[in-house]
Amino acid sequence: MGFGQGLSGLNAASQTLDVIGNNIANSGTVGFKAGSATFADVYANSRVGLGVQVAGINQRFTVGNVSGTGNQFDMAIDGAKGMFRVVDASGNVLYTRNGQFFADKNNFIVNAQGQRLTGYIGGSTSPEPITVPVGNIAPTVTTSITNKLNLDANAKLAAGGNPADAVIGEIVLVEGANPPTTHKYTGSWPNVTWVPGDEPVDGTSYTTGSLAVPITFTAGAPGVAAFPPGAGNIAAVDSRRAEPEKIGAIVLDDGASSPTTHKFTGNWPNVTWVPGDEPVDGTPYTTGTAADPIIFALGVPSLPALPDGAGNIAYAAAIPAAGFDVTDPDSFTHMLPITVFDSLGNPHQLAQYFAKREADASGNSQWEVYYHMDGKPVTSPASQVMTFDKNGVLTSPIGPISITMAEVGGSTSPATALAISINYNNSTQFGGDFSKSFVQNGSATGEYASMSIAADGSIVANYTNGETKSVGALVLADFNNLQGLQPVGGNAWIETSTSGQPILGTPGSDSFATIKGQAVEDSNVDMSQELVNMIIAQRTYQANAQTIKTQDQVLQTLINIR
Repeated sequence: MGFGQGLSGLNAASQTLDVIGNNIANSGTVGFKAGSATFADVYANSRVGLGVQVAGINQRFTVGNVSGTGNQFDMAIDGAKGMFRVVDASGNVLYTRNGQFFADKNNFIVNAQGQRLTGYIGGSTSPEPITVPVGNIAPTVTTSITNKLNLDANAKLAAGGNPADAVIGEIVLVEGANPPTTHKYTGSWPNVTWVPGDEPVDGTSYTTGSLAVPITFTAGAPGVAAFPPGAGNIAAVDSRRAEPEKIGAIVLDDGASSPTTHKFTGNWPNVTWVPGDEPVDGTPYTTGTAADPIIFALGVPSLPALPDGAGNIAYAAAIPAAGFDVTDPDSFTHMLPITVFDSLGNPHQLAQYFAKREADASGNSQWEVYYHMDGKPVTSPASQVMTFDKNGVLTSPIGPISITMAEVGGSTSPATALAISINYNNSTQFGGDFSKSFVQNGSATGEYASMSIAADGSIVANYTNGETKSVGALVLADFNNLQGLQPVGGNAWIETSTSGQPILGTPGSDSFATIKGQAVEDSNVDMSQELVNMIIAQRTYQANAQTIKTQDQVLQTLINIR
């Protein structure tokens, strides 16, 4: 009986305790993989073994618990297959499960050892060090807007909704002994268009008001081209309002100076003078064919019986003939402002004005949309007609329309002309409030704010303008024989001929594990199991020591034989 077996047992138990102690010491090390000693018996052409030897120290590559950290650069491999691939300052490639990373002074993503994390960058097929994408993201020019609207079916017609979209004038004509008749027209005298049904009779001689010379109309046009606007009892009213507002003018003569024209709004005698055109209080005026002078007191005529349009009172429209006026809220029904962006990322306000019009000949509802950018009409088109059927469903336009704005940004910040496709599909005209939902695809430039790692390893940069940008994808490595990897410290391994070459891939593909961002994988050391193993190793050590003691006693007995 020799001492060799007991000594080998003591050595094996000692190494087991070393492995257990290393496991316990690294129970809080992120990404640490616990080890275990394996043993083999020793024989040398003998029926009795020569003891035990440590065959190897194996590591258990089981998955540890995943814990959240909140650090934007931390990441955990959420599964068994895969290791982070890092490179050191000398270009050596190492592999680790420790996902504690941060950005260094050069914006590389590194671990505590300064090793750089690698991935597929910009579509590359070979791994490269990953950098934090600092700086500004390029702006995105607005090229499309998708609107989903409900236009109020019960809204009143907008001003300017008549086909003429213009001032309607009217003139009272007398034909011989017949009663006076009123005839309406659009346009400015003498270039007028008669409202259907109100045309004078061609070739008929008419008189009107105080005009001495009769008027004869030929082919719908006045025969006296010099007939003055507003002469006699011509009155022009604004057709776009439910209660037309008139603006009048009266020529007054105080006898001491030339006759002067004074404008007012309202109907005589309940008038409001246009500022600067008020008559002088208390001054007697004569006007036209009025027999008695007029004396004004506090801006109110003292002869309330002065008939509307008598003498040389003339009426004209208070509002220009244009049907839509951005400054006139009565000329549109709804307004939708949208911020769009030019090629430099400058914001612009695109306003869509929706004006309800009269139904078409088929009874379909019509709305006209006007486009203004930064307070100016777009280059084209001036407007777009939207048609809804009797069920409130949009029938035209079907598909997008295109608007253009040639001058964008002015001389201080000129940008490429804007061409925006606007889609109204799925818009409706129901009996409810105006509602709007829209999406535009442009954005201003933005500064780098943070970075995140998606489950599939996509590296996504987040910017202050709310935009995101994919920088690349994380690369993971796997080996046919993980036990063949050689640990080099710092929670890292290197490949060996025993491990085989690395198999690279992206998280979530080819059976690779996925990534959990802002988290790390804890050590897989089971403390309770390690303490039990320690007790077993201790008993093993004690038992081997006892065999040596027994051997010593046997030898002592032999020595004492005389």
